[in-house]
Amino acid sequence: SPQDGRVRIGPRPTGPPRGAQRAGETNPSRSSRFSSPTRCRRLIWSAVENWVSRSKLESMDQGAILKVLREENRCLAWSGEHIDVLPHVTRRAVGEKWHRVLFSDLNGANVDRVIDEQIEHYRAKNAEFEWKLFAYDQPSDLQDRLVKRGFEIGAREAVLVYDLEEGLEPLNLSTDCLVGQITDRRQISDFQALAEAVFGKEYSRTAAELEQALDAGATNHLGYVGTVYGEPASVGRLYTDPHSAFGGLYGGGTLERFRGRGCYRAMVAARARDASVLGARYLLVDAF
Repeated sequence: SPQDGRVRIGPRPTGPPRGAQRAGETNPSRSSRFSSPTRCRRLIWSAVENWVSRSKLESMDQGAILKVLREENRCLAWSGEHIDVLPHVTRRAVGEKWHRVLFSDLNGANVDRVIDEQIEHYRAKNAEFEWKLFAYDQPSDLQDRLVKRGFEIGAREAVLVYDLEEGLEPLNLSTDCLVGQITDRRQISDFQALAEAVFGKEYSRTAAELEQALDAGATNHLGYVGTVYGEPASVGRLYTDPHSAFGGLYGGGTLERFRGRGCYRAMVAARARDASVLGARYLLVDAF
C-alpha cells in the first residue's frame, strides 16, 4: 500500500553515545528463542494460513498482508542471505559488504538501547549498514532517534502489492517489447551492460548472483531482458522463495529511448506469470 512507505537509513559515521551496550549483551535465552528457524517458519505459515481464511471474506486484506510481510521480514532468510533473529531486531547480511536491519519491534523503554547495540555491532565489524524504517514501526519517533545518532535519510519508498489471483489481464496489452528470462550464462554479460546503461551504476554483484543461481539450477533469483525488434531495451529481476507469499520485483527499468512503448508493463507481466508459477500469491515492489 502506498501509505506504507519506508525510509532508507544509511550508515552512522561517528561513534555511539556513551554507555551504549554491545550487541552481544542481549538476554541469551530470549535471543535463542527468536533465532529458531523452525519457529520462524511456523510464525510465517501461521500468518499465511490466517490470511487464507480471511481472504475468503475480503479481497486484499491490507492488515493480513502486512502481518505476513512483517513476519517474513523478521524470520525468512532468502537464498545466499545470513540473518540473525534477535529479540527486538533482525539483522541481514549478504557476504561482508551488504548489511541491514529490516525488522524491528521496539518501544519507548528499549529503543535507545537497541539502536546503540546495532551501531556498536556494526562498528565492531567495520561495516556500513542501513536500517529499513516502515511507516508502522514503533515508536513513532524512531526516525528522529536514528537521525540524532547520525543516520542519513534516504528516499521515501512506497511498498506496493498486487494479488496475483486478481489475474494478469491488466498487464496483457499489446507492446513492441518481447521479454525473455535469462537461461544461459552468455546472456548475463548483456544483462549487466544493459542494466548499467539503464541505471547508471555498476552491476557486477547482481550479475554474479544471477550467474550463481543459473549454475545451481535455482529459480529464487531470475533475470530478464526485454527487446524491441531485437534491440535490448529493458531489464528486470524476480525473487521468490517457496516459504514466501511474495514474488519480489526488483531492478526493473528501460532505456530512455524505448520508454513509452510498453516495455516496463511487459517486464512486469513476464515476471508476474513466473511468480505465479513459482507459487507466489502476491507481487511486491518498493517504488520511489
